[in-house]
Amino acid sequence: MDNWVKLRIDCSPFKVFVELRKGAKEDAETRNKGRTDAEVNRYSFDVTNGENDRVFTVWRHSPDENLNSAVDFSWSNSGILVRGFKGQTLIEATLTLDDEGNCKLRVGLENLTSWQFRKRALEPLFFPVQGNSPATPSP
Repeated sequence: MDNWVKLRIDCSPFKVFVELRKGAKEDAETRNKGRTDAEVNRYSFDVTNGENDRVFTVWRHSPDENLNSAVDFSWSNSGILVRGFKGQTLIEATLTLDDEGNCKLRVGLENLTSWQFRKRALEPLFFPVQGNSPATPSP
């Protein structure tokens, strides 16, 4: 195994944030391509960068304003934070190495990969169920 200290240094919030942003862009593109005929007219998804390198936003756009929503990802020295449309915390992670030397996002007692973390943060946004989505604003 490589030097664990070097691996842990490389497991930085900014590097993980960049990986999450890249993955979220791919997720939004995949979700747009996978929309049904009915969904095409109902909503679309995209990712925009914030005013600085500390935030990016995944958007759900819709002609029906009640379906518009967004999820913000941000990073700090302590980890990654995801907030919903009204600013509520949806998921927060610190970073750790697993026993195989892989950088993981630690949420509670779980060590998540990038895609697992994105799934937890973005699934309600990408697959909305009226009145049942923490990322969707209340009417």
